[in-house]
Amino acid sequence: MVQKRVHRQTSDALSDLKRGWNSWIDFAVQRPMLFRLVAEHMRADASTTQEDFVMMRRAVERLADGGRLTTNIDTAARAIWAGSNGVLVLFTRGDDPALIEPTNVLVFEALITRLLKD
Repeated sequence: MVQKRVHRQTSDALSDLKRGWNSWIDFAVQRPMLFRLVAEHMRADASTTQEDFVMMRRAVERLADGGRLTTNIDTAARAIWAGSNGVLVLFTRGDDPALIEPTNVLVFEALITRLLKD
């Protein structure tokens, strides 16, 4: 995904994490057929998403470095990965993107509320 390289790390780890999450969702909404092909490829070779996971985990590490996590880095990273990919499964099922968006917002906000200290 070329777009992930366009988004550079900022001083705000949470914003970086949200931008990465939303870029995946936006990709699925804007290019559903291409997204389905990518999803099939990811199922066949999980290593294709390794770079994405590493980038996301770095943002989580930065949140931990700031004392903001309520759990350990590995648990938080896996939860975020599972949540974003869970939302993406709705696209592969063929759900209407307009119906997926509220679910997307809810899942992200629920995870962040649970994973971050006030």
